[in-house]
Amino acid sequence: MTTPVRKATLNIACLQLNSQPFHLDDTLQRAHSLLTKWQAQADFKKPDIVVFSEFALTGYNFNSRKEILPYTETSNSGVSFELAKKISLKFGCYTIIGYPEYHKNNNTPNNSNSNSNGNSASINTSNEMTNNLDKDNAILYNSANVVSPKGHSIFNYRKSFLYDTDYLWGCQENPNGFQSLKLEFPSKNISINTSFGICMDLNPYKFTAPFDAFEFAKFNVDNKIDLIICPMSWLHSYSITNFSKPEDINFEEKRILQCLSKENIPHKGIQDENKFQFNLLHSSSSLESVDEYLHMNKPDLNNMNYWVYRLLPVIDSKRDVSVVFANRSGIEDNNTIFAGSSSMVSFGDNVRVWGALGKGVEGVLQKDVPVQGCEIIS
Repeated sequence: MTTPVRKATLNIACLQLNSQPFHLDDTLQRAHSLLTKWQAQADFKKPDIVVFSEFALTGYNFNSRKEILPYTETSNSGVSFELAKKISLKFGCYTIIGYPEYHKNNNTPNNSNSNSNGNSASINTSNEMTNNLDKDNAILYNSANVVSPKGHSIFNYRKSFLYDTDYLWGCQENPNGFQSLKLEFPSKNISINTSFGICMDLNPYKFTAPFDAFEFAKFNVDNKIDLIICPMSWLHSYSITNFSKPEDINFEEKRILQCLSKENIPHKGIQDENKFQFNLLHSSSSLESVDEYLHMNKPDLNNMNYWVYRLLPVIDSKRDVSVVFANRSGIEDNNTIFAGSSSMVSFGDNVRVWGALGKGVEGVLQKDVPVQGCEIIS
């Protein structure tokens, strides 16, 4: 028996933040401020899905396991989960948030003592000490938590293809590879086959696989995915990376400083809360291409084109598929520039862009996005 195909419209919101390493409290405070101001907008609407970026609250550049360990969480406890839970319960929506995960390594020796008859002997230890011991022996992942409208973590996707920075702190690849989940919306009587890809997942594996392998895109085609959600910390082309040639770095540093000077923004750190950008239901998006790191309220069209291109097999399939690219903005370590430009697109007979945020701002993108799925069978 074939399950009937249904079409519906979902209201989806991306929250784009400029999170800085070691400034978790500042980012969390700004996230709450952004949520408050978003709800005060005239065209605010309760969303069906809220999506944050990769490492949404913690910042991205950690250079060692020791640096990142204090900011790691589990899927059902920690600052990131609590924020997602609060949003899900408030709006009755799904919330997806990227975070650094620690997963207890069950292969490590048990920290409790046992007496001769096998009963556990009591140990005078605090929960904090136990958590620290768990973290010390933990496996670390770059993850995206899916929190249900009832405030429960129902799925935890781990990044499959790692970027150079992930290796610095000992991140492990997702042992299960790419994965999908059916998100159900009973009020719309629709179940949507949804996949998750975190940033580098869109690229060829380790940048060594053939460029046209399109691993993530082909997974989506093979599994008939209807909605693709991509939390990211994607870099702007002006960012200095491990791929920058040593002889070019001085020039690239000067170029960054010139752009920041023109825009009157600091080399690193957070921005003015009064400059939040809201691209909501009745807003229009300017998709004018600006190659330089200038005009912070305009998206980086080059990156947007690249993200879409990396899903070429999905486009070629001619299926109706919608995609959420949830990126972050801002600058870390003076030279690491993120591209912002969180956006929503749909594929089918053509490619349609529903909206985008600027490359260098914090803000909210909220749009009604068409989706297809199946009827919920009781």
